[in-house]
Amino acid sequence: MNIPEGRDGFCLLHCAGGRGRRTHSHAELEINLVISGRGQYLIDGQPVPLSAGTLLWLSPKQAHLLSEENSDFIMWVAVLRAGALSEAGASCSLRTSPDDTAFFDMLFRKLHEADSDEIFNDGVFYLFRQVRDMCERQSPVSRQQHPAVVRAVRIMTKLDDAVDVETIARHAGMSRSQLSRLFKKQTGFTLVEYRQKIQLERFLLLCGDGRTLLEAALDAGFGSYPQFYRVFQQRFGCSPREYFRQTGL
Repeated sequence: MNIPEGRDGFCLLHCAGGRGRRTHSHAELEINLVISGRGQYLIDGQPVPLSAGTLLWLSPKQAHLLSEENSDFIMWVAVLRAGALSEAGASCSLRTSPDDTAFFDMLFRKLHEADSDEIFNDGVFYLFRQVRDMCERQSPVSRQQHPAVVRAVRIMTKLDDAVDVETIARHAGMSRSQLSRLFKKQTGFTLVEYRQKIQLERFLLLCGDGRTLLEAALDAGFGSYPQFYRVFQQRFGCSPREYFRQTGL
């Protein structure tokens, strides 16, 4: 693929009718995020339906064809240079929540707008690591989750909810210990980890809207700035200001 010199990949926004349809494969990793509309991929000859919120991880050398798309189909495409990640992982297709879709849309947009190679390269590695982490931890679209887990996720992803674990378990219809074991088994996260993950994603989105770090942290659901700072450092290994300096977000 034609990757610009000095960059570890590229990012583009595909709109309906924007390119010819042909089956192709390449040595690079590719991820797609559908923003609107409906379509269909043929991946290794197998149909994969596409709709808003579908997130795809395409492994190197995997044959794929965008076989169908309606008139309002819009999809982000990002490609990472071959060999840039030590573990490519298997292909996967996920249906992201509205919060996750907005979060990844923001990452793609920042990547697309990056005006320096350093910012782009830091950003594309971060994007691919985030998607790989989600593919490894979350269930694929076709897998059925327990209703209690679905209810717990729904509660935690409500923008106006910052509830404790006991309340989440009560609304999910299980004891805290029962739900904790089931949730960890089906998602790979503890309840606290998943709630913090959502809060951090909200924080990054809110910072993009011009809020200060403190305002974004509190509006994202953290009880205090010290609590937010501790969780952020545990997740990203650096301070918020250092993170924004490194990624250019």
